[in-house]
This record gives sequence, structure tokens and C-alpha cells, in this order.
Amino acid sequence: MTEFTHLHTHSYYSLLDGLSSPKDLVKCARRMGSKSLALTDHGTCAGLYNFQKACKEEGIKPILGMEGYITADHTVKEKGTSMHHILLLAKNKTGYQNLIHLSSKAYLEGFYYKPRIDFDLLQKHHEGLIVGSACCAGEIPCFLWNGDKKKAIEVAGKFKDVFGDDFYIEIMTHVYYLDKQQEDREKKLAGMLYKLSKEMNIKAICTQDIHYAYKNQWYPQDVLLSIQTRNSIKNPDRMSFNSKDFYMKPAEEMALRYKAYPQLLSNTIEIADKIEENLIESSEDLLPNFNLPEGFKNEEEYLKDLLTDGMKEKNLIKLPKYRKRIKYEMGIISQCGFIKYFLILWDIINFANTNDIRVGIGRGCFLPDQKVVTNNGYKNIQDIKKRDEVLAYDGEFHEVLKTNKYIIEEDIMNIEMEDGRRINCTLDHKIHVLKNGQLKWIEAQYLNEQDEIFDINVG
Repeated sequence: MTEFTHLHTHSYYSLLDGLSSPKDLVKCARRMGSKSLALTDHGTCAGLYNFQKACKEEGIKPILGMEGYITADHTVKEKGTSMHHILLLAKNKTGYQNLIHLSSKAYLEGFYYKPRIDFDLLQKHHEGLIVGSACCAGEIPCFLWNGDKKKAIEVAGKFKDVFGDDFYIEIMTHVYYLDKQQEDREKKLAGMLYKLSKEMNIKAICTQDIHYAYKNQWYPQDVLLSIQTRNSIKNPDRMSFNSKDFYMKPAEEMALRYKAYPQLLSNTIEIADKIEENLIESSEDLLPNFNLPEGFKNEEEYLKDLLTDGMKEKNLIKLPKYRKRIKYEMGIISQCGFIKYFLILWDIINFANTNDIRVGIGRGCFLPDQKVVTNNGYKNIQDIKKRDEVLAYDGEFHEVLKTNKYIIEEDIMNIEMEDGRRINCTLDHKIHVLKNGQLKWIEAQYLNEQDEIFDINVG
């Protein structure tokens, strides 16, 4: 079997550009017999945890990376500023931390249309990283194609000085069914890059610019590009890859394409061998410490004390049904390990309330007839059954394993606003109302038609 690993792969975390999920890409790689695979989404590391998890499930070595955007000065945000692609792979835990740091800096400091870094920032956080010169949108390929070989050598020299043997010249070619000029350009550029790698004694690798797992998925990815560019799929002049060739190719197919240059394939294995595994480690608790007041032996005891005070304040302490419910919910909070979370959240909200700082909306339980997205369309929450597939927080559909229904013996009122919104809530639900020029939280049952609603706490 041909030894090769894919090092340039986009998932749907490359928004409206990559089509496949990290899990689907990993499954595809396993079916082809791959032993390792990289994920290199545009400017983001958001998919790396799910990717590493999927690799572990399928017995594949994960290579955590990112295709970043590099510019001369990431702090300059002016029209016409050029930027190029760059491939970054984490070799070890230090490299992974630097990768995360660069991605964060790119968004927080360098975002201008795209999340950008610059060479100085990369140099400061280069330890543990492997760098590739990227696709034809990379800095070195662009200089070569534009006839400025001197500048291409200068840039390649800078990367070689910083990264040494962990810097590679990246070569990729694709088949284009409507753009033969682009196809010819990539072939010619590949030859120029290969020649440069030999002249500068820099190892070269062949990569496939993967944007979907399987060849027959080219059309849905083309639709994504149309959405991204706010164009019609029927417009022949819109942005398109004009290709069905950006799928995950088997190693044998890559070997056939680069049969005259087998070292381009073997060098990808050299990179894979440099990579350490388990770079992302889950932690049981990343919450800050909560400082207990004197007289309390642990956090659970303090939360129970706060609950007791709250029950007394609302005159609920003598009502058995509320004591029973609080006891049940406290047991769930304790069992799930959420006591510190609730105390920290209470501390923040309590500070805001006592310092006249407005507290925004929160989250809470669903009421009947609220809509849930399923793989078969919308359903009312009360109609969701076991084995239904619902859209979850991670953007994927998950099977419902269990449903819980809470019987709340409270009257529900309907609020209709001028803009047409209708909201169902309990009588004591807090509404932010403008009264006499001042914003006040009042219970829904005390609203009247003259009140101006500023905000509604949906928690």
C-alpha cells in the first residue's frame, strides 16, 4: 500500500467553504486505510476537539492544524491590504497551545475580513509548529507566479531560518472541468515550487485541498460557495471551484498523480511521524475558585443555605410541594457536579443586582408549543419522542434518548407586542419595562397595555 497522509483538509468549520464534518472526514480516511489525517480549517481551531475525538474512535492518528491567513502587519486594517494562506500543524502540546494562541490573536487583534496573523507573531509563537507554504494562495506561490522569484526565496528563507526542517514547500494540483487555465497554472506552479525546494534544500510535500469527503459531494459544496458569496447557483460568472476534484483521494490516486516524485508522498509520512498524539486533554473542572464565607465547610452547604434564604424570602419554605421540588433539583445539581457553577453564576448576578447593573436574558425550560428543529422539520416540544433526531448546540442532529416533563401548577399568560411577537410566560415572569423614564423589572401579571416593554428575561 502507498504510504501517504492528507495534511490539508477542510471541514464544515471552514464556514460555507468546507462541506463535511470532522467525523465524516475521519470515517472516509479510515475506509481508505489511512493511518493518520490532518484537519486544517480556515483561520480556526474550532473543529479540532471533535476531530481528535473522531480519530480516536476510528483508530486514526490526528494531526491538529489550521490554514491561517498571514499579512505584513496583522494590526493594520486598511483597504487593499494583501494576505496569503499558510499551513500550520501542531507537533506537540506546545505547538497546539501556540496554534490556539495564534488563532485567538488572529480574531482578537488581526481580524479584517479574515482572522489574520503576521510573520513576527508567528515567529514569537513558532515552537512546536510545522509550517507548509499552502496552496496557490500562499505567499511563496504568489511571488513565484508573479515573476518575483527573489521575493519568494526571501520569504522561504525566513521560514527556513525559524522552522528549520519543520518547514515544507507544499505542492498541489487539481483537475478543473471549466477552468483549464487554472489547471495549467497549478501544474506550472508545481514545477516552479519543486525547483525552488531543490535549490533551497527545503523538503516538499504533495497535498490535496480537501473541501468535502467524497467526489460526489462537489455540487453541495458549490452551493455553499454560492451562499458564501451571496450569489445564485445559476449564475455562470459567480465564484466557483469549477472542479469535482477537491475530495479526499485514496493514497493510490495521489501516488498515480505524483508517480515521478515519490518523495512528495513519503515526506507527508515524515510529518505524520513527527506528530505527538492526545494534544487536547479534557479537564474535569476549569471553573475559578469560589471563596466560601466563614462558617461553611463546603460549597454544597453554602448553596443549600442560599436556597433556604430564598425560600423564606418568597414565603415558600412552609409549602411541602416547593420543599420537595427544591430537594429534588438540589440533588440533580449535586449529582451533576454543577454546585460551583451555580454559586459562581449567583455571585455574578448578585453583584450586578446590588450595584445597579442590568442583568441580561438567560435560559430556562421550554413551555408547551415551543418549536424544536428535528431532521423531519419543526415539532412542538411536547411532541418530541425517544429516537427523534433534534438539532443540538453543536449544530448536528442527535437522537433523543430520554424525555422529561415537569408539571408546573401555574397559570400561563400570553403577551403580544407591537412588533407581532407573542411570548408565553408564568405570571411572576420578570419583564423589563420603561416606566416614567426608568427601566424596572416587574412581574408579567402587573403589566398593562400602556407599559413599554424594553426586554424580557426568557430564563
